[in-house]
Amino acid sequence: MVGEPLVLFMRFLIPALLICPVALFAQDERRITSPNGQVEFRIFVAQPNDGDLAQLAYQVFYRGKPAIDLSWMGLDIDAQQPELGQKPGLTHWSEDTANNHPYHSLTVEYIQEGTVGRRLNVEVRAFDDGVAFRYIVPRVTALFDIPIHDEGTGFSFVDDDAIARTPVYTKFDVPFVTREPGPGWVAIAEVGEANYPPMALVHAGGNDLVTHLAPGAENPNVAYAGKTPLTCPWRLIIFGFDKDHFRQSETFRDMNR
Repeated sequence: MVGEPLVLFMRFLIPALLICPVALFAQDERRITSPNGQVEFRIFVAQPNDGDLAQLAYQVFYRGKPAIDLSWMGLDIDAQQPELGQKPGLTHWSEDTANNHPYHSLTVEYIQEGTVGRRLNVEVRAFDDGVAFRYIVPRVTALFDIPIHDEGTGFSFVDDDAIARTPVYTKFDVPFVTREPGPGWVAIAEVGEANYPPMALVHAGGNDLVTHLAPGAENPNVAYAGKTPLTCPWRLIIFGFDKDHFRQSETFRDMNR
Protein backbone atom coordinates (compact mmCIF):
# COMPACT_ATOMS: atom_id res chain seq x y z
CA MET A 1 0.00 0.00 0.00
CA VAL A 2 1.37 3.41 -0.94
CA GLY A 3 1.82 5.80 1.98
CA GLU A 4 0.53 9.37 2.05
CA PRO A 5 3.96 11.07 1.56
CA LEU A 6 4.56 9.02 -1.58
CA VAL A 7 1.05 9.78 -2.82
CA LEU A 8 1.81 13.49 -2.52
CA PHE A 9 5.11 12.94 -4.32
CA MET A 10 3.33 11.14 -7.14
CA ARG A 11 0.57 13.73 -7.32
CA PHE A 12 2.84 16.73 -7.82
CA LEU A 13 6.26 15.65 -9.08
CA ILE A 14 5.64 12.72 -11.41
CA PRO A 15 2.86 14.36 -13.49
CA ALA A 16 5.26 17.22 -14.18
CA LEU A 17 7.82 14.74 -15.47
CA LEU A 18 5.25 13.03 -17.66
CA ILE A 19 4.33 16.21 -19.54
CA CYS A 20 7.83 17.57 -20.10
CA PRO A 21 10.19 14.67 -20.80
CA VAL A 22 12.14 16.33 -23.60
CA ALA A 23 13.87 19.64 -24.01
CA LEU A 24 13.55 22.30 -26.67
CA PHE A 25 17.18 23.30 -26.42
CA ALA A 26 20.30 22.77 -24.33
CA GLN A 27 22.96 25.27 -23.38
CA ASP A 28 26.18 25.54 -21.35
CA GLU A 29 26.94 21.88 -22.00
CA ARG A 30 29.99 20.37 -20.29
CA ARG A 31 31.30 16.85 -20.89
CA ILE A 32 33.63 14.41 -19.18
CA THR A 33 34.75 11.02 -20.51
CA SER A 34 36.22 8.01 -18.74
CA PRO A 35 39.95 7.19 -19.06
CA ASN A 36 39.26 4.66 -21.84
CA GLY A 37 36.76 6.97 -23.56
CA GLN A 38 33.86 4.47 -23.41
CA VAL A 39 31.73 6.37 -20.88
CA GLU A 40 30.72 10.00 -21.35
CA PHE A 41 28.67 12.21 -19.01
CA ARG A 42 27.09 15.40 -20.37
CA ILE A 43 25.56 18.05 -18.13
CA PHE A 44 23.69 21.10 -19.43
CA VAL A 45 20.76 23.45 -18.94
CA ALA A 46 17.61 22.47 -20.86
CA GLN A 47 14.22 24.03 -21.47
CA PRO A 48 11.27 21.64 -20.93
CA ASN A 49 8.93 21.51 -23.91
CA ASP A 50 5.94 22.66 -21.85
CA GLY A 51 7.50 26.10 -21.35
CA ASP A 52 8.38 25.50 -17.71
CA LEU A 53 11.55 26.94 -16.15
CA ALA A 54 14.90 25.95 -17.60
CA GLN A 55 16.43 23.15 -15.55
CA LEU A 56 19.66 21.28 -15.01
CA ALA A 57 19.82 18.02 -16.96
CA TYR A 58 22.25 15.29 -17.97
CA GLN A 59 22.85 12.38 -20.34
CA VAL A 60 25.16 9.36 -20.19
CA PHE A 61 26.69 7.70 -23.25
CA TYR A 62 28.26 4.24 -23.30
CA ARG A 63 30.48 3.18 -26.19
CA GLY A 64 29.28 6.13 -28.23
CA LYS A 65 25.56 5.46 -27.81
CA PRO A 66 23.10 7.05 -25.37
CA ALA A 67 22.40 4.83 -22.35
CA ILE A 68 20.67 7.35 -20.09
CA ASP A 69 18.69 9.88 -22.11
CA LEU A 70 17.92 13.45 -21.08
CA SER A 71 17.18 13.33 -17.35
CA TRP A 72 16.41 16.18 -14.99
CA MET A 73 18.42 17.08 -11.91
CA GLY A 74 17.64 19.06 -8.76
CA LEU A 75 16.51 19.26 -5.16
CA ASP A 76 13.04 20.24 -3.97
CA ILE A 77 13.56 22.49 -0.94
CA ASP A 78 10.53 22.57 1.34
CA ALA A 79 8.41 25.74 1.01
CA GLN A 80 10.85 27.33 -1.46
CA GLN A 81 10.36 27.93 -5.16
CA PRO A 82 11.74 27.43 -7.70
CA GLU A 83 13.40 24.07 -7.12
CA LEU A 84 17.15 24.10 -6.66
CA GLY A 85 18.22 23.08 -10.14
CA GLN A 86 15.76 25.30 -12.01
CA LYS A 87 16.89 28.59 -13.60
CA PRO A 88 20.59 27.67 -13.20
CA GLY A 89 23.32 29.97 -14.45
CA LEU A 90 26.75 28.44 -15.05
CA THR A 91 29.43 30.28 -13.07
CA HIS A 92 32.49 28.00 -13.12
CA TRP A 93 33.63 24.54 -14.11
CA SER A 94 36.83 22.49 -13.78
CA GLU A 95 38.00 19.02 -14.76
CA ASP A 96 40.72 16.61 -13.69
CA THR A 97 41.98 14.03 -16.17
CA ALA A 98 45.15 13.06 -14.34
CA ASN A 99 46.25 9.43 -14.48
CA ASN A 100 46.65 8.89 -10.73
CA HIS A 101 43.11 7.57 -10.21
CA PRO A 102 40.74 5.33 -12.23
CA TYR A 103 38.37 8.11 -13.29
CA HIS A 104 38.19 11.55 -14.84
CA SER A 105 36.30 14.16 -12.84
CA LEU A 106 34.27 17.27 -13.57
CA THR A 107 32.88 19.87 -11.17
CA VAL A 108 30.26 22.32 -12.44
CA GLU A 109 29.01 25.27 -10.39
CA TYR A 110 25.71 27.11 -10.81
CA ILE A 111 23.89 30.05 -9.27
CA GLN A 112 20.10 30.18 -9.35
CA GLU A 113 19.06 33.19 -11.37
CA GLY A 114 16.38 35.44 -9.93
CA THR A 115 17.02 34.37 -6.33
CA VAL A 116 19.17 35.76 -3.54
CA GLY A 117 22.21 33.76 -4.50
CA ARG A 118 21.21 30.11 -4.03
CA ARG A 119 23.93 27.88 -5.47
CA LEU A 120 24.23 24.26 -6.57
CA ASN A 121 27.39 22.40 -7.60
CA VAL A 122 27.57 19.00 -9.29
CA GLU A 123 30.62 16.75 -9.00
CA VAL A 124 31.00 13.96 -11.58
CA ARG A 125 33.39 11.03 -11.85
CA ALA A 126 33.52 9.04 -15.09
CA PHE A 127 34.93 5.51 -14.78
CA ASP A 128 35.51 2.97 -17.54
CA ASP A 129 32.37 1.06 -16.50
CA GLY A 130 30.12 3.77 -15.09
CA VAL A 131 29.65 7.23 -13.65
CA ALA A 132 29.07 8.72 -10.22
CA PHE A 133 27.67 12.17 -9.51
CA ARG A 134 26.51 14.12 -6.48
CA TYR A 135 25.11 17.49 -5.49
CA ILE A 136 27.03 19.92 -3.31
CA VAL A 137 25.12 22.87 -1.85
CA PRO A 138 27.43 25.71 -0.73
CA ARG A 139 26.53 27.82 2.28
CA VAL A 140 24.73 31.03 1.40
CA THR A 141 22.40 33.21 3.45
CA ALA A 142 19.35 32.02 1.51
CA LEU A 143 20.15 28.37 2.28
CA PHE A 144 21.81 28.35 5.68
CA ASP A 145 19.15 25.83 6.73
CA ILE A 146 18.21 23.30 4.04
CA PRO A 147 15.00 21.31 4.55
CA ILE A 148 14.83 18.96 1.55
CA HIS A 149 11.33 17.82 0.64
CA ASP A 150 12.50 15.41 -2.06
CA GLU A 151 15.05 14.89 -4.80
CA GLY A 152 14.29 15.32 -8.48
CA THR A 153 17.09 13.26 -10.02
CA GLY A 154 15.79 11.31 -13.00
CA PHE A 155 17.09 8.25 -14.83
CA SER A 156 15.60 8.05 -18.32
CA PHE A 157 16.55 4.77 -19.98
CA VAL A 158 16.80 4.88 -23.75
CA ASP A 159 15.07 1.56 -24.46
CA ASP A 160 13.84 -0.63 -21.63
CA ASP A 161 10.58 -2.47 -22.22
CA ALA A 162 10.63 -3.98 -18.73
CA ILE A 163 10.45 -0.54 -17.12
CA ALA A 164 7.91 0.73 -19.65
CA ARG A 165 5.57 -2.18 -18.84
CA THR A 166 5.74 -1.50 -15.10
CA PRO A 167 2.76 0.40 -13.66
CA VAL A 168 3.39 4.10 -13.15
CA TYR A 169 4.29 5.00 -9.54
CA THR A 170 5.82 1.59 -8.85
CA LYS A 171 8.61 2.03 -6.31
CA PHE A 172 11.97 0.22 -6.52
CA ASP A 173 14.70 -0.10 -3.93
CA VAL A 174 18.33 0.43 -4.88
CA PRO A 175 20.53 -1.03 -6.09
CA PHE A 176 18.22 -1.30 -9.09
CA VAL A 177 19.46 -3.49 -11.95
CA THR A 178 17.87 -3.78 -15.38
CA ARG A 179 18.81 -4.95 -18.85
CA GLU A 180 18.90 -2.36 -21.60
CA PRO A 181 19.59 -3.17 -25.29
CA GLY A 182 22.99 -1.80 -26.19
CA PRO A 183 24.73 -1.16 -22.87
CA GLY A 184 23.71 -4.56 -21.46
CA TRP A 185 23.01 -4.60 -17.74
CA VAL A 186 22.67 -1.21 -16.05
CA ALA A 187 22.65 -0.67 -12.29
CA ILE A 188 21.51 2.41 -10.37
CA ALA A 189 23.04 2.56 -6.89
CA GLU A 190 24.09 5.04 -4.24
CA VAL A 191 26.94 5.61 -1.85
CA GLY A 192 25.33 7.36 1.07
CA GLU A 193 26.23 10.09 3.49
CA ALA A 194 25.53 9.96 7.21
CA ASN A 195 22.08 11.21 8.21
CA TYR A 196 20.90 11.57 4.61
CA PRO A 197 17.85 9.43 3.79
CA PRO A 198 18.37 6.48 1.45
CA MET A 199 16.89 6.84 -1.98
CA ALA A 200 14.31 4.76 -3.79
CA LEU A 201 13.28 4.97 -7.43
CA VAL A 202 9.72 5.57 -8.65
CA HIS A 203 8.45 4.82 -12.15
CA ALA A 204 7.41 8.11 -13.74
CA GLY A 205 6.06 6.62 -16.98
CA GLY A 206 7.73 5.33 -20.13
CA ASN A 207 11.36 4.42 -19.44
CA ASP A 208 11.75 7.07 -16.72
CA LEU A 209 12.60 6.54 -13.06
CA VAL A 210 12.93 9.37 -10.56
CA THR A 211 14.57 9.50 -7.16
CA HIS A 212 12.37 9.55 -4.07
CA LEU A 213 13.51 10.21 -0.48
CA ALA A 214 11.49 8.81 2.40
CA PRO A 215 9.94 11.57 4.55
CA GLY A 216 11.23 12.16 8.05
CA ALA A 217 9.42 10.99 11.16
CA GLU A 218 9.06 14.49 12.63
CA ASN A 219 7.79 16.28 9.53
CA PRO A 220 6.23 14.39 6.59
CA ASN A 221 7.09 17.30 4.27
CA VAL A 222 10.82 17.09 4.99
CA ALA A 223 12.99 14.10 4.10
CA TYR A 224 16.22 15.76 5.26
CA ALA A 225 16.76 18.70 7.61
CA GLY A 226 20.26 20.07 7.95
CA LYS A 227 22.51 23.01 7.27
CA THR A 228 24.76 24.01 4.44
CA PRO A 229 27.34 23.36 3.19
CA LEU A 230 25.77 20.04 2.27
CA THR A 231 27.36 17.19 0.32
CA CYS A 232 24.71 14.76 -0.91
CA PRO A 233 25.25 11.04 -1.56
CA TRP A 234 26.74 9.77 -4.80
CA ARG A 235 24.34 8.51 -7.46
CA LEU A 236 25.95 5.68 -9.45
CA ILE A 237 25.16 4.40 -12.96
CA ILE A 238 27.12 1.23 -13.71
CA PHE A 239 27.33 -0.84 -16.91
CA GLY A 240 28.12 -4.57 -17.06
CA PHE A 241 27.84 -7.77 -19.08
CA ASP A 242 25.83 -9.60 -16.42
CA LYS A 243 23.35 -8.82 -13.67
CA ASP A 244 25.84 -9.16 -10.82
CA HIS A 245 28.67 -7.10 -12.33
CA PHE A 246 28.01 -3.87 -10.49
CA ARG A 247 29.27 -5.05 -7.09
CA GLN A 248 32.60 -6.00 -8.66
CA SER A 249 32.72 -2.94 -10.89
CA GLU A 250 35.52 -0.42 -10.70
CA THR A 251 32.98 2.35 -10.13
CA PHE A 252 31.31 0.64 -7.16
CA ARG A 253 34.56 -0.51 -5.54
CA ASP A 254 36.28 2.84 -5.83
CA MET A 255 33.30 4.84 -4.53
CA ASN A 256 33.01 2.55 -1.48
CA ARG A 257 36.64 2.86 -0.36
